[in-house]
Amino acid sequence: MKCAVHSEREAIGACVECGLGFCDECRVSMDNKNYCKKCVDKVAKKGNLANRNPIVAALLSFIIPGTGQIYNGQIGKGFLVFFTSWLILPWIYGVFDAYSVANKINKGEIAIKTSSGCLPVFLFIITVPVCVSIVSLLAAIAIPNLLRARHNANEAGAIAAL
Repeated sequence: MKCAVHSEREAIGACVECGLGFCDECRVSMDNKNYCKKCVDKVAKKGNLANRNPIVAALLSFIIPGTGQIYNGQIGKGFLVFFTSWLILPWIYGVFDAYSVANKINKGEIAIKTSSGCLPVFLFIITVPVCVSIVSLLAAIAIPNLLRARHNANEAGAIAAL
């Protein structure tokens, strides 16, 4: 088989998109697949419609740990960073990771889904304050009752000791 562009050269492989042969000069490797130069732009645009802004990803991850990863489409990693962020190092790692992953997405080194990462980030930003407020409300109810029960138990113990 000959190269589709350089007809005098032998092809070293075939494009996974169009099936035409390509030489070593015409081969473009992306996501561990080989494409010809004609198809690589088409595939890159199709697979990477949603570019990510690295600064937005880093800021989101700085403000609420893990949201930068969710913005980049890495939801599992985002929740992992969020739940371990109290250790501080995962939070710092999350900021730098969100920035570098967004850069890699824009360069085409990492393929992402074409769906937007805004919905999971929005849900995450809404869910966290709601959960915190519910836990705070439960604590506001439980702590005074616990203190009152302890006080009553101490009084009952003091009366019984007399």
